[in-house]
Amino acid sequence: MSNACGTALVIGGGLAGLLAARVLVDHFQEVIVMERDHFPASPQARSGVPQGRQLHLLLLKGQTVLRQLFPHLEKHLLEKGALQHDYGSQSLYYYRSRCRVETALPGWQCSRILLEWQIREELIASSPQIRFLEGYEVVGLWDVGDGTVRGVKFRERGGQQVQERAADLVVDASGASSHAPDWLKELGYEPPEEVLVNASLGYATRYYGVPDSELQWRFISIQGMGGSRSGTLMQIEGGNVVVVLAGMRGDYPDQTDDGYLEFAKSLPDPTLYETVKALKPLTPVYGYRRTANRFRHYERVTMPDNFLVMGDALCCFNPVYGQGMTVAALEAQALDTCLRRRHGRLSSRFHRRIAYVVRMPWFLATAVDTSLLKEGAASEQKPKSLPHRYLDRITTLISVDAYVLLTFVKVVHMLHSPLAFLHPGVMLRVLFRRVD
Repeated sequence: MSNACGTALVIGGGLAGLLAARVLVDHFQEVIVMERDHFPASPQARSGVPQGRQLHLLLLKGQTVLRQLFPHLEKHLLEKGALQHDYGSQSLYYYRSRCRVETALPGWQCSRILLEWQIREELIASSPQIRFLEGYEVVGLWDVGDGTVRGVKFRERGGQQVQERAADLVVDASGASSHAPDWLKELGYEPPEEVLVNASLGYATRYYGVPDSELQWRFISIQGMGGSRSGTLMQIEGGNVVVVLAGMRGDYPDQTDDGYLEFAKSLPDPTLYETVKALKPLTPVYGYRRTANRFRHYERVTMPDNFLVMGDALCCFNPVYGQGMTVAALEAQALDTCLRRRHGRLSSRFHRRIAYVVRMPWFLATAVDTSLLKEGAASEQKPKSLPHRYLDRITTLISVDAYVLLTFVKVVHMLHSPLAFLHPGVMLRVLFRRVD
């Protein structure tokens, strides 16, 4: 495969697929994005992204990566109503008690719908070698019996006639519903091991209109830290507000008007409820239950060298932690690195690097969800492990120690690795700081 010519084909036109396409234009003469949906002409939800209406937070690390990939993206988002936002002074956090970050953490806020639409617009404007094939679904990988993927088998959505499309590289970014394990099995390859951690979380999102008066808080995050209920509020384009309420093990937000507000009222801090009760609902309440963490370990199996898997097709996270879009951006960076470094087999190098990229967000999400599963179990619990007790101590200090809080928020935004919790400045506080 030559980086100077040839065709790359991306399965899926969601965020991961668009970011993959952005990187591939630097290495291929032609890039095809094949998507089951028809893309909207303006920022609107589409059926191929069932969670698109839910609250999505692009973490500050993800915003940094997107600035590098799309130099004009932030400017164009702000022109379309996205908000500049300080995740320090303009944000209210609740972890066991109310706390605030005094250090400036500048970024922006907008809906996933606007972000994905604008990224596609950036690609269309700047990358003439990209072709979007809409209304087509991939049904398998095309090979000629020599163990090399030559392209994909596809058909018009809802149709019967299967066609073939040649490509020098195929990237599966089709999301959590990816059929890549089945396609590989059909070609005689061993499907990857799949690890699943499901805390049985369910959440519901609603959009609200905001009157002319400005909100006191543009971002509110209330985490009960051991309780089953949480909530987040974020102001987005147009000044509107998106709210997500979450619960576990069947304790899910009610999707009626009164029930939704009652759930918000039950949160351990009243700020979100007091803000929302005065606002006018713009939409119904959208419920969502597919929240399991799932990791398909493609780095552990042999694969065709010209077939790659990324995004939710490889690893998806409990959405409540907001990691998915940022991880997709980091994976796009990893794809670019692998394509620039030509030594070794591309598939092996890429999937090993992606496993490295997702290891820390996977650890954070599954560590929290596993602890919540244990707390909810009916059987007698064993004493907590030392790492678990250490993390408990950190969450206790968040509300009383500004340094620990800032470190925690930076880890959440993936600006720091979780190893930052082992910095001497944090460890000394964990060991010696008294909490009344």
